[in-house]
Amino acid sequence: MLQWLSLPCSFHLTLLVNNRLVEQFGSTRRKRQLTAKENAVVRADAVGGAEALKDMLRSAADKAAESNMTKDEIIKQTQALRAIPPHHPEAVKPHDAYR
Repeated sequence: MLQWLSLPCSFHLTLLVNNRLVEQFGSTRRKRQLTAKENAVVRADAVGGAEALKDMLRSAADKAAESNMTKDEIIKQTQALRAIPPHHPEAVKPHDAYR
């Protein structure tokens, strides 16, 4: 007799039973689908860059606040470091877009 029928029903239990059945009796195609589905799940413990990104943004904001630069000054400074010329949105012809 199947022992898992006597266990309390839950979503995770159903997934576990389904995975075991596919591993034992599933076709190669279904096994690939199951593996792809499992690999597509993003777990919170696997995402480590979120805090690092927040810290980087905080430090950049703190540096900008310490330097007392305005928004326009920061934009001019970043545009000076760009490898492409500045864009002119008021241009009507394509060759005038980047002068």
